[in-house]
Amino acid sequence: MKNHLLLLAYALVTQGLFAQDATNLRPKLEYGILTDFHLSYLKLNSDITLTGPNGEVEEIDVNTRPGFSLGIFGRYNLTERLAIVPQALITFHSSEIFFEPEGNNGFREEVQPVILDFPIHFVMTGVRHERINPSILIGGRYRLALPTTEDDSNLDLNRHDFAIDLGTGLEIKTKHFYVKPELIYSFGLGTLTKSDGTDLVNVALEDLSRDQIALRVAFYGSK
Repeated sequence: MKNHLLLLAYALVTQGLFAQDATNLRPKLEYGILTDFHLSYLKLNSDITLTGPNGEVEEIDVNTRPGFSLGIFGRYNLTERLAIVPQALITFHSSEIFFEPEGNNGFREEVQPVILDFPIHFVMTGVRHERINPSILIGGRYRLALPTTEDDSNLDLNRHDFAIDLGTGLEIKTKHFYVKPELIYSFGLGTLTKSDGTDLVNVALEDLSRDQIALRVAFYGSK
């Protein structure tokens, strides 16, 4: 899977560099704002069941609801078709982990409700002279979870995470700026939980990771 993504990235970059249009219609640097609505869900390798000291069964499960992001970005146009797009976003998730034990010691807890996202994408766009142009993107992102105020948290979480992004979009040219709806899928690479091997909850969740699918809209242009 990773080899295929690397080959796709190489093909995207080399095609953009060697397929530059003769007429440079775009400035080198553009900038803009964006927002998205996403479904960010936690991945467990399988249904996890813990057995307590008295033989009671405790089930671990996840619950996900939609979230949203707000951010800014720059767009450096390497050619008429290929651009590098670094971004900075604040992302609000709504993912929970909860226990449903047979006893009364269950809990429900949000997982990293606020994250700072720093994606960087290579974006290949179609014929830039048209009013509506399709595009594809590949890249990665670094995630930094902001600390929560819960002192009695049952989860020991990593604040740092990484993901690979794949997406497609439509660049729409208006009179004064560009509007671009995009659909992006993020494959989580990191493990969200830390474990020293002693806490059963964090041991059970040691392979927990986060994927995300987002529908977003960007607005950008130049001075």
